[in-house]
Amino acid sequence: MPLALQNLAFLQRETGDLRSAVETLRRSLAVHPADTDAAALLGAYLNESGRSHEAARLLEVFAERKDPDLDILLARGAALAQSGRAEEAIATFDRALAIDPSNAAAKANLGTVYLMRRDYPRARTIMEEALALDPDVSRAHNALGVIAAETGHPEEAIAHWKRAVELNPKEWDTLFNLGKLLRQQGRASEARAYEERFVREAPRAEYGPDIQRLRSSLSR
Repeated sequence: MPLALQNLAFLQRETGDLRSAVETLRRSLAVHPADTDAAALLGAYLNESGRSHEAARLLEVFAERKDPDLDILLARGAALAQSGRAEEAIATFDRALAIDPSNAAAKANLGTVYLMRRDYPRARTIMEEALALDPDVSRAHNALGVIAAETGHPEEAIAHWKRAVELNPKEWDTLFNLGKLLRQQGRASEARAYEERFVREAPRAEYGPDIQRLRSSLSR
């Protein structure tokens, strides 16, 4: 039952066992090799695992179909971007938007590629277009916060990052950066709530050193 395996993989990921989630989806795809839902989810989880090259290879055959699945294109575009293949990633997200021009996630993913290239004007425009389609896209708020922070507009960055972590409580990097920026702006008491949340909730396997440093700082 592919749906049961996909649900199991989702639950494994939610509990922090990303490795088991990937293996569960491999089992599902081995039994049902044409299942685009399993392939797209496996690609997304491989991206999260830092295995973007593997994800790009896996999804290539699905993306080359005449009528590719939108989630396949989004996962492969993300894999290509993470692998440093920016032009291919842009082309893939453009294909996704040709299928569904109103897809805010595809817009935000496209904008992320331009952000990675530090093309801030283009990234800002695309992220604002994504929010016009859906004001609750956490990735777009996060990206606009990064642009604002790096171009000298800390208050704008704080506003976008607050919204990003409200929409997606697992935006760990954003949560960390938000606390740091608030403290830099002299808003230590406000920063503390976000810092304590990071220490309490961020996965230790990935953020152990940051958690330890922040815990030590908060205990003074």
